[in-house]
Amino acid sequence: MILAPAGADAGIEDQRGRFRQILCAVNADHGRDLPDARPCEEILWRLQGEPAGEPEPVHLGKPKLALRLVFVGGLASECVSDLVPLLPYAFRHVNELGYTIEELPVPGLASTGYNGQLIAKHLLAMKLKPGEQIVLIGYSKGAPDILDALATSPAAAERVAAVIAIAGAVNGSPLIETAPRQLLVTLRQIPVEGCRLGDGEAVESLQRDRRLRWIAEHRLPSHVRYYSMAAFAARDDVSLAMRFNYDRLSQIDPRNDGQLLYYDQLIPNSALLGYANADHWAVSMPINRVYPTLSQVFADHAAFPREVLLEALIRHVEEDLLRRHSRPPTPEPPAAPARAPGS
Repeated sequence: MILAPAGADAGIEDQRGRFRQILCAVNADHGRDLPDARPCEEILWRLQGEPAGEPEPVHLGKPKLALRLVFVGGLASECVSDLVPLLPYAFRHVNELGYTIEELPVPGLASTGYNGQLIAKHLLAMKLKPGEQIVLIGYSKGAPDILDALATSPAAAERVAAVIAIAGAVNGSPLIETAPRQLLVTLRQIPVEGCRLGDGEAVESLQRDRRLRWIAEHRLPSHVRYYSMAAFAARDDVSLAMRFNYDRLSQIDPRNDGQLLYYDQLIPNSALLGYANADHWAVSMPINRVYPTLSQVFADHAAFPREVLLEALIRHVEEDLLRRHSRPPTPEPPAAPARAPGS
């Protein structure tokens, strides 16, 4: 697997150059004033083949579109939300910028199909203001949960403008395939307060063969724009608690985040925004801020500028949606002239 052929086969549109411009502009403007600050070049991997940016300036003012951002977390996220909520500081940051973002809790141990139905029902029940557009953000398993909702509920999909996957488990993970069967059974039986079981098939639904079969059998709505933000890290930058799984995945490819291979995080026919230089937890879980002492033991590389990343993702999608809305519609091809009888 190499970047260009893999991306081409999946219909990937490479927008890494422009996204880097936006992220670096955000970081230069106010990134140093936010926690876990680091230079722009250390936030994203710069890989061979990344296109150049664009001459247009980056807008850092008030939102230009009325976006309704809805976030869906990953495997067991609901189960640990009281201990380590996902992106709470980043949510607060983008809300202060004028964007509206909310979290849609789904059962932490339910399958993608089960959660997809719940997401679809939520989308259909949402009351939108005039001109408001829904943008769904899925972290880890939240990404395939969202894709299931859009592929199986056309009515719900009609209300969605875009989807952003952050380290999305789009193709599942080889780690699931090698997990002992008893471990999967045990996970479903652990009683955790506030952790809904649903159909209890969360882990099985992330098996790679199931995910790839689902992608082959389902067509995603073409009117929705899809964006992929993948992640991987060098071994020394992976938190201790995930290093064992990192080593296991590295037998296939060292470009992994401790949970997922880099190419398993891309939505087919999506815009590739980049590869975060972070492990799977660092892109979303502020363990280092919630438990600063404890994190040094098992999440020693959890520090990451999540506020900068989330703001850049939203600004990029907003800009891309505006650009596409401003384009004139593609003219219909002229009808073939009618043929005279007998000709």
